[in-house]
Amino acid sequence: MIRRTSLKRKTPLRAASKIRRTRLREYSRLRLEFLRKHVCCQICGDRSTEVHHIDGRRGQRLNDFTRCLAICLDCHRKIHLHGRWAREHGFLT
Repeated sequence: MIRRTSLKRKTPLRAASKIRRTRLREYSRLRLEFLRKHVCCQICGDRSTEVHHIDGRRGQRLNDFTRCLAICLDCHRKIHLHGRWAREHGFLT
């Protein structure tokens, strides 16, 4: 039997900053609101459960829902697994 060693971080994880925590709290509220407005997946028409940020989630883009899609879990996986296809259809930049 092979024994695995535990993975240890070289540097400890640091807590999220106050600004980031505030943005994440706001994101949770806005995400639910967005999904209530967009019940169906914008790709396949199934029930939407995920929010996909076309331009990423860094900084102010986290709470900017103008470039987001309400999609189902399967379509979200497809976007991230098939980047070329997603870029061709405008789901990724």
